[in-house]
Amino acid sequence: MNWKAKQRHLAEMRWKKRGHNEIIVPLPKVRVLKVCNPPGAKNFAHDVVEMFFPKKDVKALALGQVIGVVDRWGTETTVPKISPFKCPFNFIHKLEKRGYKVLGRGAYSTVLGKEGSSRVIKVSRSLDDWIDYIQWGAANGYAGNFVPRVYSWKRHERTEKNEHAEWCRTNDWSVAVVERMADTCSNHKHDMSLLYNLYYPACSGNIMAKL
Repeated sequence: MNWKAKQRHLAEMRWKKRGHNEIIVPLPKVRVLKVCNPPGAKNFAHDVVEMFFPKKDVKALALGQVIGVVDRWGTETTVPKISPFKCPFNFIHKLEKRGYKVLGRGAYSTVLGKEGSSRVIKVSRSLDDWIDYIQWGAANGYAGNFVPRVYSWKRHERTEKNEHAEWCRTNDWSVAVVERMADTCSNHKHDMSLLYNLYYPACSGNIMAKL
């Protein structure tokens, strides 16, 4: 649970039994925040709601002027609703409306796919050196094993404010169609999940991690 979600949860648990005038505010991904005014504090609930989710965003969401998105920290926020080819977040939002599911996200990219498909769509919200790594791997015969096969890659230019760019070194983003991995180690029950968490200590000289 991220910091904002934790604070919302604590606010709900602390005040919903102490007062009245319950406020229900819809958040992105159909989440609901409930805050109650303690006796004698008429504007307390309003202030709490505005702290975690500004009223202008709630109104803009209702009017369809912005869309709810998740940033690199996993925090829900909003960006202006514009052409999906002008903003990576709007492109991701459009894919989700067409039935694609988010399979994973990191500091730079979001990967989406459909059940049964052997390919996924990787939306790089801001560019890193991933495509250079792919080209190097393909040139050295690693495509399909150590490096995923990439069937298409296209660069786009963003137009929304840089406050949503997330570590953006350029004003560009990209969309790639990539082969789907046979498996992932995001599940902690997976053996590779343990090995993955040992890599950094092992490379830093930890003998037990190396063993």
